[in-house]
Amino acid sequence: FVRNPAIVTPLLERGGKTIDCAAGVNHSLVIVQTIGDRVGLQSSSSLSDESTSPALTHHQVYAFGRNDYMKLGLNDPSSDPSAPSAASPKQRSSRKNGNASTTQSNLVDEGTGLEDDVLLPRSVRLGVTFTPCPQDGENANEGLNLPRRGIFAIAASDHHSAALVRTDADVIELYTWGKASRGALGLGSHVREVGGRDPSRAVANGTDKVAKPTIKKRVSALPRAVAIPNIIQSLSKRPIDGRKPYPSSISLGPECTAVLMSNGRVITFGSSSDGLLGLGKDIETMIEPTEITFGDSSSSTIPTSIAKISHGSRHAIAIAKDGSAFSWGLSDHGRLGYRPQGQDLLKGVKILKQIEKKGKESKSDKRRRIIWSPRKIHFHESVSGLVNACAGFDNTVFHAEAGDVLSCGRMSGRLGQGEIMSDVHHPSPMFGGLWL
Repeated sequence: FVRNPAIVTPLLERGGKTIDCAAGVNHSLVIVQTIGDRVGLQSSSSLSDESTSPALTHHQVYAFGRNDYMKLGLNDPSSDPSAPSAASPKQRSSRKNGNASTTQSNLVDEGTGLEDDVLLPRSVRLGVTFTPCPQDGENANEGLNLPRRGIFAIAASDHHSAALVRTDADVIELYTWGKASRGALGLGSHVREVGGRDPSRAVANGTDKVAKPTIKKRVSALPRAVAIPNIIQSLSKRPIDGRKPYPSSISLGPECTAVLMSNGRVITFGSSSDGLLGLGKDIETMIEPTEITFGDSSSSTIPTSIAKISHGSRHAIAIAKDGSAFSWGLSDHGRLGYRPQGQDLLKGVKILKQIEKKGKESKSDKRRRIIWSPRKIHFHESVSGLVNACAGFDNTVFHAEAGDVLSCGRMSGRLGQGEIMSDVHHPSPMFGGLWL
């Protein structure tokens, strides 16, 4: 065990600077930025006039930890793990020009023997070279607030990873890699090509029409894993063209993915028996990107616009731009910030203790404790609008605009509320009134 923070020295080679990171259950991802001339990258124009032309900048993702389902996305899985290597110039050029697509060589159906622990940071096959812009992060000509160029967001979960990239051509690209067999990578178009239709169901129904394959059959057509970062074309956008909404951030559940779009909509795909998809009652699998509805879907009012989203192990939290909060997933121990209607506290605690003692539960018992669609959380009137929230293992922490921090969930030190005698079902201030 490493008890104190330590510098990961391989990431500092060639004058690199870490600009972002993400930690999954047992693997980590890091984005390293280097100035182009430090890694042998220099444009022809800068060679002729170094005083006026900015040096190129390069973003490279590094990974280390457990590599099951090849969720590290390594640039060269067969190379010596003791020496991290940078992406080749050819690969950099491919990323810069946005030339990436799903190919059969990227899809893995069987084990490869390359799923051991990676003890030192190694390069992921995701590196972007771009020209820095003085007004990076916004586009004054179009009036668009775009994210910074390069790799601007990264996420890691139990068995898969994801990243968002803004290219020199101002295209926002979504990449996913790792475990694909449960739909968390958004390979719905691949399934349409591979799965086709199921004539046998049409014959069984006594019709002449060819029936669509069942969700079970479509899921079975998914590959086991995707070995390297793969672009999801349906969610990759060039926002300047018609001001299209683009992916602005990502959040990963154990086997699902949520993409927050620039217009405040949330797109989700993957699988979750705990209701993490948020798509409605008993919907456990969705292999194609689908929008989550916040609030009353039958209402004629403007849809709620979301600003932040966070996934825990068995629940999810969303913060709206108006400062309100929504939660969904497994409701045990108060992690959702409310007690579901009709759920008796004492009876619920008794049932959970029986389940923990037996070590198992029936599917019907679990389903009764799941909130399948986002439900609004109500706070005390003294709490101002929320600006952020984080869903944990069995708890949730909220940050209000005024600076106060609240938490709810299972009785433990993770709530930061001192010595408490029961689970906290409604967001309450942390011990001592912590403010940020």
